[in-house]
Amino acid sequence: MNYSLIHHANPYDNFNFQDYPLDLQGWGSQDPNFRKLIDELQPKLILEVGTWKGGSAIFMGEYVREKNLDCKIVCIDTWLGAVEFLTDKNDPERYISLGLRNGYPSVYYQFLANVMHQGLQDIIIPFPQTSVLAARFLMLNNIQADMIYIDASHDEKDVYDDINNYWNILKEGGVIFGDDYDEFWPGVKLAVNNFVIDNNLEILFTDRQWIIRKPKDVLPNLSENIYQRSRDNKKLALEYERDLFLYRAKYYDLEFRYTQICTDASKLNHELFSLQEQRERDARARDVLERELLTLQEQHEQEAQAREALEQELLTLQEQRERDAQAREVLEQELKEIKLSRGWKIISYYRNFCNSFYKKSK
Repeated sequence: MNYSLIHHANPYDNFNFQDYPLDLQGWGSQDPNFRKLIDELQPKLILEVGTWKGGSAIFMGEYVREKNLDCKIVCIDTWLGAVEFLTDKNDPERYISLGLRNGYPSVYYQFLANVMHQGLQDIIIPFPQTSVLAARFLMLNNIQADMIYIDASHDEKDVYDDINNYWNILKEGGVIFGDDYDEFWPGVKLAVNNFVIDNNLEILFTDRQWIIRKPKDVLPNLSENIYQRSRDNKKLALEYERDLFLYRAKYYDLEFRYTQICTDASKLNHELFSLQEQRERDARARDVLERELLTLQEQHEQEAQAREALEQELLTLQEQRERDAQAREVLEQELKEIKLSRGWKIISYYRNFCNSFYKKSK
């Protein structure tokens, strides 16, 4: 299979991947089970239903290239995101990573760029389509895959429909597999359990992934009969298991919330303890400031007393200065009188001298 079955032109042609730095953010993209299954099956075609930025497809593609296998990997995705991608507008790994441009996601171009950064254009083929329509198209063209990885919507009905639709595209002896088989994704767990029960199949598990192998002796066109019989026989068990999973999911949610509450309470206790310590430090600082203020007040009173004493001394000095000024005026007046008296004495003496001299000259 090559790109011409899906695309009129190579989707990588003339795409400037350098505008998008390598970004392989994802979840469980490098699970070792990918390589184990490739080693076992030596696949010629791998379908990935739900791709996101292509982390797992690139991981498998690099291993296919390393093993020099003649294998293509078709990545089926709308690149519009699942329900959980739209619930938190501040989630950097989901909503923000959609790369909305005028309200429409651009993460498809990040996927193309990632593939080209790793040089896997000849191995990985993008198929931008819903999983339902892509399955119909592949069946219409008689495509059969050796490995099918289911990792699209995690809602129970969507997961069941994807497994059921792509089961008809899976080769006998091939495997259909996925991850997130846990209480955090009850829809995945319920869908996988229902499918294996409905079709009398066995399920295998690794640390992270679930695996269903397609028997080589499957009779065609019997799945609907098996499906109906299984539902009739297992209805009560499935309802019980469904309720059990839902209750477990609620329990884990409550446990998670309880853990968050405990964590928040611990943080609050720590903050309260810090506030108490800060309050004690503030009280000690306030005591120190009050003592310093009292000291300053006492010093201010002493300075006021000293200022009053200085003012009193200044007043005394001013009074003394006034008395000195008055005394100086008295002395100046006396000096003036003395000078005046001395002048008259000199004049009288000179007059007497002149008279005496005049008499002698006669």
